[in-house]
Amino acid sequence: MTTLPHSTAAAETHDDLAETEAVLNAAVAEFLAKGYEGANLRAIVNASGRSIGGVYRRFGNKHNLFREAIARHADLSLPRNARLRTTERPVADDLCEFAIAYLKEFFDPTRLNIFRMVIAEAAIIPDLVTRLWEIGPLKAIEQVAGYLRTRQSEGLIDVDDADLAAAQFIDMIKAGMHVRQLMARISPTTEEIERSACTAAAIFAKGISADQP
Repeated sequence: MTTLPHSTAAAETHDDLAETEAVLNAAVAEFLAKGYEGANLRAIVNASGRSIGGVYRRFGNKHNLFREAIARHADLSLPRNARLRTTERPVADDLCEFAIAYLKEFFDPTRLNIFRMVIAEAAIIPDLVTRLWEIGPLKAIEQVAGYLRTRQSEGLIDVDDADLAAAQFIDMIKAGMHVRQLMARISPTTEEIERSACTAAAIFAKGISADQP
């Protein structure tokens, strides 16, 4: 089948956005049900109610469609409901709020299923495994690192390597819950998420405080 150019027009109409959303939702359902290799583009088109020509004009091929579907559902760069920003509150409070929102999005069932699927098919789609890392955990780490650099410039904390410290913080807040969920499929409760996030934030903030002796 001929691959058409992948259009990335900057401006999309309301109808274009609705069509894209319908196709991506249908694509995620198909990929999760059948895996990357087993997914059928025609089935995605039928489920979305769109035309095959429109899907090819928008995405080009199945690989591009899969890539964009991952980007839509695996992006952990915000989180969308609690972007990490500097406030007048203690560092621990900022980090706690962010960590709770991050963990709630991280443990979203659809997102975790996408993680499992991409990792399981890493040999077939290695570039998408890298993409998953870039738009998922790496973006969250970069956001925390930026926050730490700002706080360091204000003299509130003292860290030698903001990127390393940020990665360590993201690992701390999970407290093994992600391993339990991925292996035993036991999802953390809201109480577990909040306790883990805020305990880790308090310990981490205390450890990097500029007031340390």
